Amino acid sequence: MSFSEFKKWLAADPLSREPATVRARQNGPEFEQAAVEEAAFEQKLSSALNFSLDKDALADEIIANAFTEQRRMPRWMAMAAGLVIVVGVAGILVNNMVQQPDTIEEYVEAHYDHDGRLLLTRADETVSQDKIRKIMASWDLEASPELAGRVTYIKKCFTMDGLGAHMVVRTDQGMLTLIVMPKTSVNDGQLIAFDEVEAHLVSLGGMSAAIIGRPGQPFDSVESLVRSGISKTS
Repeated sequence: MSFSEFKKWLAADPLSREPATVRARQNGPEFEQAAVEEAAFEQKLSSALNFSLDKDALADEIIANAFTEQRRMPRWMAMAAGLVIVVGVAGILVNNMVQQPDTIEEYVEAHYDHDGRLLLTRADETVSQDKIRKIMASWDLEASPELAGRVTYIKKCFTMDGLGAHMVVRTDQGMLTLIVMPKTSVNDGQLIAFDEVEAHLVSLGGMSAAIIGRPGQPFDSVESLVRSGISKTS
């Protein structure tokens, strides 16, 4: 792995402890130094904002406020706004999402171009059921064992209407990207093609999902898993 690629990995997940990231840190002193600096930055930011360190927590708050119709910040965030701007935590939005997508087509393409391809290269292990359960529970959702057993990567991500889940799903013909959008409505069955990949939109009754991959991959089988495997918790 090149150093520039490693820096991109850190940008996507600065506190990653995945085996591939740990191995990459051993490629040279500059790799280890970059990882240490990213971790130190997260620690300093957490202390400055005086809340417990959770690698998703700050991004969740920033993204949720940026991508919801109601633009008011929580009181603590308003007080810390100057600090956030100075230290660049909002870089997730400033660098990659300066223009908010106006359509589902723009959103899917922008989201996938942001880190979709990169995350496919990192997804080589089965994610723990506990991690999947914790993330999905953020929206009172759950994934069936059949779907969860195919998930090789999961994280929270932005959607057009707040936060959602970005997953990589294993199939017999390679990996597919699955974006779960808990508050976004789509036209069921709509196909979006861009950059030699295509996205199949799935309406799930008040929520939705986008399945992204190369033409010819088994979209139908994953769509069946999504329709039957993502549901509200009882």
